[in-house]
Formats: sequence, structure tokens, C-alpha cells
Amino acid sequence: MKKLFSSILAIVLVMGSLNGVVLAEETGVYVDLAQQLRSIDVFKGTGSGFELNRAPTRIEGGVMFVRLLGGEQEAMDHMYSHPFADVPTWADPYVGYLWHYGLTKGVTVDQFGSKDVMIAKSYMTFLLRALGYDDSAGDFSWGEALAKGKTIGLIDGDLYSTLTSVVFLRDHVAKLSYEVLKQKVKAGDMTLARKLIASGALVEEIAIEIGVVAGGGGEIPKIPEVSNITKEGNFGRKSLGVVDVIYNTSSTKKIKLIIEHDGQRYIYNIKSEARYVTFPLQLGNGSYSLKIYENTSGTKYRTVYSTSGTVSLKDKTIVYLNSIQQIEWFNDDQTIIFAQKLLNQYALDTYGINGEDNIKTLPANLKITDREIIDLYYQWVVQNVVYDYDKIKTLSYDYVPNVDMIFDAKSGICYDYSVLLASMLRSQGIPSKLIKGYTSWTSVYHAWNEIYLEETDEWVVVDTTYDSYLYLRNRKYDFEKSREVYSTSYYY
Repeated sequence: MKKLFSSILAIVLVMGSLNGVVLAEETGVYVDLAQQLRSIDVFKGTGSGFELNRAPTRIEGGVMFVRLLGGEQEAMDHMYSHPFADVPTWADPYVGYLWHYGLTKGVTVDQFGSKDVMIAKSYMTFLLRALGYDDSAGDFSWGEALAKGKTIGLIDGDLYSTLTSVVFLRDHVAKLSYEVLKQKVKAGDMTLARKLIASGALVEEIAIEIGVVAGGGGEIPKIPEVSNITKEGNFGRKSLGVVDVIYNTSSTKKIKLIIEHDGQRYIYNIKSEARYVTFPLQLGNGSYSLKIYENTSGTKYRTVYSTSGTVSLKDKTIVYLNSIQQIEWFNDDQTIIFAQKLLNQYALDTYGINGEDNIKTLPANLKITDREIIDLYYQWVVQNVVYDYDKIKTLSYDYVPNVDMIFDAKSGICYDYSVLLASMLRSQGIPSKLIKGYTSWTSVYHAWNEIYLEETDEWVVVDTTYDSYLYLRNRKYDFEKSREVYSTSYYY
């Protein structure tokens, strides 16, 4: 049987006629979400429109719950039975599914309460269960469902106050159903939308279009697993603005990787190793060529591999969130663990917030901003890392910083300073560039950062190496630098 809907996003308010309807002018706080979903033909409404200003029923909530579980196709295919006499025929598959898996009880032995009004905490209970939280195991209780939703960051303080003080409407259902798709499930780092994409219940392109996943979302696609492939440029994660490259041979010769786009060329030194290494596709949308060259003699190289891929990114900042060859970090690096602990301590000292809480999804009066996080890490690097004037004399031509080694030594060159700060910020989801080029305050090749400030939608120039120099000499230093004294040669 064909799927009833092309996307799980039809979860919102589709009770009633499933045929196309001519809708009157709609009203509601979240009508924009309803209109957005309708524009891609998955938000049908009822015969009377979206009806955002009336309360939802238990049967509507139950149907949405099945879809959030990714169970609609199974419900339609198996037509599980149930004991309730008040369920309309069109909803039988959904209620049967819930009854079969012990996910619902009726209001009596033979009545589901299909037309009864659903309240906010009941719908939140459905959403939490869809995310993998189990009220029967003590993860939360029905009475505290809204508080649990606030704790995990599904709703903010303002929405919590609204849901606990007004009549629960289909308007709220639209908002909650949209937001839950962006929420991470209890077990793992995958969002509910990504889980549904993986199961085939949600179409990725539609999810990206309406904004519940950001062109890959960071959960999947993942770095390819190593197989018997010896040379490859894999564009499977191009939605994140990166390409993964492996060169796994017995060669000990110098190897060059060249990535080109629209007349611009970036050259990287790579080596033979049994893993994929990630490189940025930061030169804009369009076609990229990738070639691997092996040294034959002197300065001569031969092409050993070539491929190409096309990139189309709506959010260009996503490129600067990745772990790449030049800025390589992993969640279990001691540097990244320390960065999280530093942020948790700041949250506790400044706001009295438990570090285990979701500190970036708090009420507006407590929310920790990106600028606070940026300043926290910037000041730590400036005040704790010193310049190593001898290190540059010992480095090989293919030197790439190791963040944990820099963190341990608390010293390094400008390249090290910049990679350390970028790694810490990227681990917190803050776009950060590594820049190489020249500045007026030194005559040698230099490295610094550009950091994205979402509040003002701008990139600012930050130079921790120079500021560390000033700090150690008790001289005044400023976070943001003038672009006029910096000249960019390469950016990553």
C-alpha cells in the first residue's frame, strides 16, 4: 500500500477531509507554520481549514502520535484491532496501532474518548514518548510532562507559561509538532526528524525545505566507514559543506590533494592512512573538482585519482562547524571535554544553572548567548596559552595542529592559537573560520580567526595570538579587530 502521506510532517492538523480544500483566511499565533507546511502540500487541515483556534481532540492527538513514531505505514498495512466503539473508521488503523503496542488506554473499556478535548500535558506526554522517554519507567509523569518538555529544551519558558495558563489549541499543536521534530531523541544524538528520515517515514528534502533539519543536521550523513577502498573523494556529506578523502596505500611518497571551484584552488598535504579525512567546500555553491597527486621525483607529480561533486548550501555558515583536517577535533578530545566543563562552570557561577541542564535553551532571562560562549573561550585562550618562539623552527612542511597537544602544552604558534579557539567554538555549534594571511603588526605569515555573531549576522576578526602577547605585557586588548589591517590568503 502506498503511504498515505509523503512526509511525517502531515502530522499537524489533518483530521477531517484529506482531500484538497479551499481554506479561508487563517488566524493563529503559529499560522506561519501551518501555511509553510501547506505550501509543500503536507498540511491539509480539515474541511473548515486549519482550525487553529479550537481545542484538539483525543483522536487527533492519537493519530499525530502514531505518525511521530513513524508507525503510520505499519498501522495502515496491519489494521490492528482495538476494543473501542467510538473511533471513526478513518482513525481505526491509528488507534489499533496504539492499542496493539500498549501505548494508549481508553476512557472506559469500550470508549476511546475520540471527541474528548486533549489538554497540553496529554499531548506533551505523546511527544515525550515519541522521543523515547518512558513515563512508566519513571522518566517523567503525566502531571509533570510540560515541565519535562521545558527541561529537555523542547519548549522555552515563555511557551511553558502559555501552555500552563491558557486553553490548549490546535495552534499549539502545530507549534509543538514542528518543534519536536528538531529535538534529539533520548537515546543518541539523532533528532526525531533524522530518526524518521532513517526509517523512511520522512522525506529528507522536504524536512530540509521546511527547516526541521539543516541540510544534514550533523547527525547523518556520517563519515564513510573504511572498507577496501584505497583512494576516494566522497561527497556524501556535501550537505554539510565537506568532502571526505581517503588515501590508503603503502606509498611513502609526498601526496597532494587539490580542490578547485570556479577558478579558485586549495592545495593540501595528505598522507597514506586507513581513515577518511575531512576537507571543507568553502568556496561557494556549484561544481568542485578533486584530484590526488603523488610525487614522482623532485617537484613532479602524477595524478592518481580524480572526481567531482556539486554543492548547494542554503546556510553557508554550516561549513564552519565541521571537524576538518586543518581544525580536527572530536567530542572525546580532552580539549573539547574541558571546553564543555568550562561552559558548565560558567553557567553555574553566573546563573546558578546545573551544568547537566540544556543551558542553551533556557528562558530568555537565563539563556546563555553565543556571544557569552565566544567571550568565555576567547578569554581562556588569550590568558592561558603562551607563544612558543622556538616551535616554528622544528615544524615539518605538512604540520597540522593537534588540539590536545596544544591544550596540554598551553603554548604554540599563531596557527595553534587559532585552531584551538576554532575547535572549542565549533564544538558548541558556533561557526568559526581559520584564516591564514598577513597583518600589519607582524612581517611573517600569520593565522587568526573569524567568528560568526548570529545576533548581528556578521563575521568578526579575532586574533588570540596578538591579544595573548598584549595580555602578558599588561596592555589593553580588544576582542574585535579591524579588517583593514588583515589580509586573507586562505580561509577554512
